[in-house]
Amino acid sequence: MTIDTGPAVAIEASPIESLTNSMLALVVTALSAEAALRAGPSAVAVGSRAGSLGFLVLVLGAVLILVGLLGMVVGGLWAVLSLWGALTSRGPVVTITREGIRDTRVAAGLIPWRAVREVRVLKIRGRVPAGVVLEIDPAVEASLNLTGIARWMRSLSRFLGASRLRITITAQGLKVEVDQLLSLCLGHAQASRLHPDN
Repeated sequence: MTIDTGPAVAIEASPIESLTNSMLALVVTALSAEAALRAGPSAVAVGSRAGSLGFLVLVLGAVLILVGLLGMVVGGLWAVLSLWGALTSRGPVVTITREGIRDTRVAAGLIPWRAVREVRVLKIRGRVPAGVVLEIDPAVEASLNLTGIARWMRSLSRFLGASRLRITITAQGLKVEVDQLLSLCLGHAQASRLHPDN
């Protein structure tokens, strides 16, 4: 497949996919609320009255409550962000040029290809392609104007021991497939290295 590395490729959001994500997030939130507010307390009540297995039922109830509360927070945040993205997305979300790549979900400005050390596909469980990972040169990292969520994720990565900045550009919610996104990134990155004066 030949990739057009012309002036720019603009990839817009898919409102239908964003709304679908919002609906899925609401279902996760509702199921989590059910676990936290009904199943968990019921198990705790039964466990506190039961005999020898009561402690196990009590622990199961506490775990259901904790997992349910976590699911409510994560699912609710997912729903709000997906719905916000669907309602406020105007123009291209990802722009790919010979100079660099811009994903409005990650950085306000262009990430230059000269700052990208590696481009690879992100796979979930080693099989399912989920996005494109860009490994960024540490010397350029400080000059990038990352979004709040990208800065928060970077802080979390540092806390967990990651020394290099890896930016993931997902196809989630976009009008593009992961393999197309990877091909565009690889093609434009290579074209920038072949023609550094462009």
